Amino acid sequence: MYKPNNQQRRTATKMRAAVALSAFLFSTGAFASCWQSGDQWYCPNTPHTYVYQRYDDENLQPVGILDSNPSWFTCKTHIREHEGHNDVWYLTQGDRTLSGWENFEAWGWVPASAIGTTGEEDVGDSGLPWCRTE
Repeated sequence: MYKPNNQQRRTATKMRAAVALSAFLFSTGAFASCWQSGDQWYCPNTPHTYVYQRYDDENLQPVGILDSNPSWFTCKTHIREHEGHNDVWYLTQGDRTLSGWENFEAWGWVPASAIGTTGEEDVGDSGLPWCRTE
């Protein structure tokens, strides 16, 4: 029967602690590290999040669902405050289109709270560029 030695036990304990700390930090929004590939940014996010089409700052309509994690995003902007207590939203194309909204092809906005950012600003500092408003 195999028995780990003291060094192996200490290493395993440290690894479990690192995994637990990483999971806790991500859940609190301390990690919102995104990375860029071409014109798209990939970010860890909450899967099964609605993607909203914006009619104006007060009226948002769910048009799709973002199932993947991580997901890709093109830029961020200010729209309106959401449950994350900021007004930062990320532009993406969802993985599924909701019935009746096929014309949008699941394109829309995801609240920063689904990316793990909270607070008055986009404190997760995702690195995504701000959307151009030309």
